[in-house]
Amino acid sequence: MFFRSHRVDYFISSFTKFIAGSLFIVGCLLLLTAFKYSTSSHEKLTRSGESQRSFGNFTDTHLSTNIKNGLQSIRTVETKNSKSPNIGTIKTWYKEYFPDNHFGKKVSIILGLFRKKVALHGRSLINPHNFKYIHNVPNACIGRNIELIAGIPTQTWGQYGSVPANNAVVLFFLGSKEDEALQEKINFEALKYGDIVQEHFIDSYRNLSLKTVAIMKWVSIYCADSTFVLKADDDMYINIPRLVMRLREQLKRGPVFILGAVHYNTEPFRDQKNKWFVTFDEYPANMFPNYMSGTAYAMTSTAAIRLYVESLYVRNLFLEDVYLTGIVADKAAVPRVKEADFTWGKFDPEGCNFKNKISGHKNSPEEIRKIHRELFDPNLRCH
Repeated sequence: MFFRSHRVDYFISSFTKFIAGSLFIVGCLLLLTAFKYSTSSHEKLTRSGESQRSFGNFTDTHLSTNIKNGLQSIRTVETKNSKSPNIGTIKTWYKEYFPDNHFGKKVSIILGLFRKKVALHGRSLINPHNFKYIHNVPNACIGRNIELIAGIPTQTWGQYGSVPANNAVVLFFLGSKEDEALQEKINFEALKYGDIVQEHFIDSYRNLSLKTVAIMKWVSIYCADSTFVLKADDDMYINIPRLVMRLREQLKRGPVFILGAVHYNTEPFRDQKNKWFVTFDEYPANMFPNYMSGTAYAMTSTAAIRLYVESLYVRNLFLEDVYLTGIVADKAAVPRVKEADFTWGKFDPEGCNFKNKISGHKNSPEEIRKIHRELFDPNLRCH
């Protein structure tokens, strides 16, 4: 009995020592693991920063002309591990505007930089541009190698889509119409041709900026892998082959730009009787930044994405060309490139007058069709 009791006591004592020793070893291992994890996390964070900076350099080479602020944001955010109260808001619009099934590499890269920038400076959304689609063409670019998206802020360019280029997409961007009969016609056209993108905001002159941002948004979400974007008024004739040739040439000099006719050193109109009257509250400065003529301009799709994202944080101005290609382009570091072949002049509607030009202004639909027919006539002879 004593023997069994002694053996039991000895076993319990030995087992207790074993447990205590095991717990001590486990505790040491946990402390060592925690120390290594902390060091590894710090090293991983540092490597992540180096990797991100390296990725940023790639971005600098291939997507941007000036992302110094973006890179600084990356370093600062990662080092300080700062948290902005706006991050939740960013994630909300980020997910809403760029669903996973339309989330391209370009958008990921650019939005990554902007998210870091926003987190650092605590910027808030000003223009969420969360209008619902009345009509949309989400599959226009799927399965196609699209070089050019032509966004037209109205729908009188019916024959323009006959441009002989199967790697171009022509879409008409509209706001909502209060006239029910007109809206019914739009519904019919949208179903028949499948080339109308209509958002739920009032279609008016004062909302032209919303319409142009809608073009940038659509490209960002549904066709980010396209190469170029054209925005043109419906009374402009555009020589597409000449435009694409010029865009390809400019692309060799840099991947982010807007091409067109540039307005330099322009002052806001302060006369209330003027159509383009701008109040000091709307724009307090005495000079607009350089901007493109809104009649027509083209850009890389990468530039379009950057303009769209930056527009979310810039107060709207009804002068769409000043707003998007001037104010927003300045903040997004998108260069404006002057192109002499982009004109807003009125020319006789003859093919020969457009052979060496990219654009011409104030053309009726009939004149646009006539110019196009003559310009692409293989028997055309110009002196």
